[in-house]
Amino acid sequence: MPVDIGEEAIDGDANRVSGWTVINRGNPATISGRITSIDIWADVADITGLRVGTFYTTNGNTLKCRDSVAIAGTITAGSKVTKAVTIAVEIGDYIGLYWTGGNLEYANSDYLGVWWIAGEKIDPDDQGNYALRGTHSLSLGGYVEVIPPSSTINYKWHVYTLVNQTLQTIFNVRALVSKSNQLKWNVKTLVNDTINFKYAIEVLVFSERMKLTLKARGLSLSLNSRSFDLTLQRR
Repeated sequence: MPVDIGEEAIDGDANRVSGWTVINRGNPATISGRITSIDIWADVADITGLRVGTFYTTNGNTLKCRDSVAIAGTITAGSKVTKAVTIAVEIGDYIGLYWTGGNLEYANSDYLGVWWIAGEKIDPDDQGNYALRGTHSLSLGGYVEVIPPSSTINYKWHVYTLVNQTLQTIFNVRALVSKSNQLKWNVKTLVNDTINFKYAIEVLVFSERMKLTLKARGLSLSLNSRSFDLTLQRR
């Protein structure tokens, strides 16, 4: 089965030594969800200290790590190895890796290239200015599983931190979509204190039916549930 992100793990015509963060430019993800397994091929010497992650471009050859996972143990050299992982991925993301020992199979031509940078740049939110080698490829690819919306609440969440403390709910959310209520949120911080809502947001868009769009750094919102009066106040 072809990989959903990155390139096929093959016996290439070269190998790359450890100590670099390297990203496959070819075959970016076309679906969002999570990478559930990866294929990798070590050459000459077993790979140790492996970390695999997803990356996205922020400007030209500047890339930022979205998510990553450490893979325990050793990748034995000489054949394709498959490992189970859980790594968040969005459409357009690339797959890359960092490792501390051993050699990775590498192809020198007929591909879309790799980005590479010295040292470890694979913690989430790590960013760096990468060099590009235009025809190379890593023997690294992954398989993506789409995360379905909840069948009961019918929400889709892309959440970094979610804390529920009895009556107080604190969200640190990148994107929240409610299909049932037709609300779309692009929120950095959302605090619900029982009745009052306080938002520190970049964009909040209600459904087209409500015809209401808010763009604010600070926003206080109160709602009278009986009369459905809505009061907005910018800070």
